Amino acid sequence: MSDEYRQPEYRQPQGEPQPQPQPQPHDYRPAKPGRNPLGLASLLVGAAISLLGLLFLVIQAAVITTADAQALGAVSAVNGVLSGLLAIAAIVLGIVAITRPGLSKTFAAAGIALGAAALVSVIGSFSYGLLVQFLYSFSSSF
Repeated sequence: MSDEYRQPEYRQPQGEPQPQPQPQPHDYRPAKPGRNPLGLASLLVGAAISLLGLLFLVIQAAVITTADAQALGAVSAVNGVLSGLLAIAAIVLGIVAITRPGLSKTFAAAGIALGAAALVSVIGSFSYGLLVQFLYSFSSSF
């Protein structure tokens, strides 16, 4: 082939910057967070505490009719222990779920809130019971 049909090679002159590709306009929407099964579990455990409380309310009403104070105390203690354990479980599940990156945190936050409220309630109930016992024993000693 002769040189007259050959394409000349294009060379960028030295010292001039290379042309950079321009970014194309995109629709930048924040990524939708994925589902968080631990967050949902935290919420369900937190909600189960309220249902457990309603169940024990009915049980306590039935025990009151027997006029057995020890049975009523036992039912209240079982309710407090179960509610406390479920509250701790809801809080722990919620904290683990909320620390997972890229997943929804809504249910986890709700589960933590329900668990914390239940835990405060359980601590308050036990404190009240101890205070009443102390005051009763203190007043009966006079």
